[in-house]
Amino acid sequence: SSVSVIDTATNTVTATVSTGTGTEPKDLALTRDDSKLYVIYDNMNSGYAENGGYVEISTATNTVTYTSGHLDYLPVGIAVNADGTKLYINANQTLQSDPFGDYFDYIGQGTRIYSNSTHAGIGWIPTQGSTYALAVSPDGSTLYRTDSYDQSLQAIDITGGNGGWSTLAWQDGMRIAVSPNNSKVYLLQSGYVAIFDVATQQIIEQNNISSAGTGFTVSPDGSYLYVSDTYGAKVRVVSTSAWSVLATVTFPLGSRPWGVAAAPGGSAVYVASNGAAAVRVLTAAPSVVAPAAPTALNATPGNASASITFTAGADGGAAISKYQYSTDGGSNWSDAAAGTTSPVTVSGLTNGTSYSIKLRAVNSAGGGAASDAVSVTPRTTPSAPTALVATPGDGSASIAFTAGADGGAAISKYQYSTDG
Repeated sequence: SSVSVIDTATNTVTATVSTGTGTEPKDLALTRDDSKLYVIYDNMNSGYAENGGYVEISTATNTVTYTSGHLDYLPVGIAVNADGTKLYINANQTLQSDPFGDYFDYIGQGTRIYSNSTHAGIGWIPTQGSTYALAVSPDGSTLYRTDSYDQSLQAIDITGGNGGWSTLAWQDGMRIAVSPNNSKVYLLQSGYVAIFDVATQQIIEQNNISSAGTGFTVSPDGSYLYVSDTYGAKVRVVSTSAWSVLATVTFPLGSRPWGVAAAPGGSAVYVASNGAAAVRVLTAAPSVVAPAAPTALNATPGNASASITFTAGADGGAAISKYQYSTDGGSNWSDAAAGTTSPVTVSGLTNGTSYSIKLRAVNSAGGGAASDAVSVTPRTTPSAPTALVATPGDGSASIAFTAGADGGAAISKYQYSTDG
């Protein structure tokens, strides 16, 4: 088997690195400094088809720096801790030989821990059920796993010992990815991605994706998911805001792209091709698309203007150059006052007239999706009363006047002054 380095801009192989005798690479993990790539395999050595192993690859030289040899279990998920010193591998089936030298399965599932310097086993976290996917939070505090038997997401604190697993949600996933800011855990299922919110400890979304994926990863900035389509021989780049496909990378038929890992430094995406027993490196950025719609608009009226705050949508892969507004439901668009962050100012309005305003962002691909409308009525202070005539009374005065313009809003009261 081999590692193929692919320039996706030209769809050509730029380098090939042998990874030894392992077949069926399943999952990948990268150290946070992008220096080492770990790949787990089924059938790492010749013989029994369901043993396994892993290799360590230097990403600087594209060479294998360590091969584990035969492990006594079937590895199904892999993760590296934050400082790159420990490797976690999920053992879905532990293997044992009978007196005749053949292997059979017995229950002994859990997570093995290895030293990345000595490659020796240094720990074991037992589990119940059928362990599968595995991921470490970017801050290094939490190890996540899924249990395909009871269909749950579980977590364990790895900062001060191993402790025990706690169930976070009744939601399974073939693979796990954690957002760069530790706020969301993405769970991949066939045809959709579920999102677990770390703050509320709830599944908050389920979004359909056009991919029967078996592997995925999140980009270093959290804007994209790279999702493999194993039998369609593709990897799709999916927006985490609009949940639309931004780009598609096509693989040779039969290559069966499987596990996916993004370099934390943003330099590459690595894809394990299960059918071709290879790992490919994708270096092209996703295609630029128009920005996603701004959300959560709030308008404050001004004098013939309105100040509108909002939450920006995804930029579509290119910097937002300006914002535009529409007062006719999106038929016509005008540039808002200079600025590419919230708030923006809409001017040239008529005081006292109610407007329904939509916003959209613009990048190099063009105008993006329109926001929901927000209503506002511009106004200013009333004009001065004129033609005052005072009629004296007993300790009082009655003053007649001609009212000035109301400034765009109903006058609520009048005030007087006796000292200038």
